[in-house]
Amino acid sequence: MAITFGKPLSQGTGDSPSIAVNDQLIAVSVHVEGGSIVYRVGTVDKKNKTLQLGDKRPLAAGAYPFIAINNNNLVVCVFERNNEDVYSVAGTLNGNSIEFGPEKKYDSGKRPSVGVNDDGRALEVHMSESGAGVYCRVGPFDHSTRTIKFGGSSKYDTGQVPKVALNGTAAVEVHRSESSTYNLHYNLGTVQGSSHELEGGILYYDVRKGGASSDATPSPSVALTNNQIAIGFQDQGEGDSQLSYFFGRVSGNKIGWPETPTPIDKVFGTAPNVAVNNGGVAVVTFTRNRVLQYLVGTF
Repeated sequence: MAITFGKPLSQGTGDSPSIAVNDQLIAVSVHVEGGSIVYRVGTVDKKNKTLQLGDKRPLAAGAYPFIAINNNNLVVCVFERNNEDVYSVAGTLNGNSIEFGPEKKYDSGKRPSVGVNDDGRALEVHMSESGAGVYCRVGPFDHSTRTIKFGGSSKYDTGQVPKVALNGTAAVEVHRSESSTYNLHYNLGTVQGSSHELEGGILYYDVRKGGASSDATPSPSVALTNNQIAIGFQDQGEGDSQLSYFFGRVSGNKIGWPETPTPIDKVFGTAPNVAVNNGGVAVVTFTRNRVLQYLVGTF
């Protein structure tokens, strides 16, 4: 299978964008402007492969935000502050805005990512603020406090810039290697109540195969549908580079990805983040010279 993308859409400037989409084709995006995180709510036009986002709204002070939405319009955002602490904020969609609860510091660390399932359970991952470890936590949305009540932290691997996706109970995580940064790895796991696990540490791509150097630092991203389709997205890790993706399916303790990714014709940028819904829609956001770019595709 393959993804058919529309043309890249430019919608403003900023840094570190992330996007999420649900089965109702509601999209939420976040990015950083001048040290502050802002969010936008919009809709996806599946037929025309376009995205229309509303006005920017303030969210929090911080960096490297990552956002997720479920099919009950619960939105969870995690972000980094002061290069050493990770925070979460959660809320429910109300028209073109989100009624967020209070922000909550839940750990020390950097570069967090999160997924949320339709039961309102969130799985987050982040890297250590001082070492090579990557860690995860799981917790439910508490309606009374409008926060995610994350449980204890578990180290599941070593690496950098982890990203996670969650469907009902299955999870997939990707990151780049700590020692050989041109290598990308994935872990698979499950979320059952308050218990969770991620394991595998499987090498799935060396960006040098695509022409990158040994100094490359690619940024991977991943998405997962309820029928276990996994989509991995990445740049080449050397500035403005051609974006590409893997399309595969989770089977047992592995993902059946091809040996090399599919490049997207004439699409260049850095640090892409991908999200999918269960209706065959993929949305991607990335930057090119600080211009926020969006792609909509169908599969």
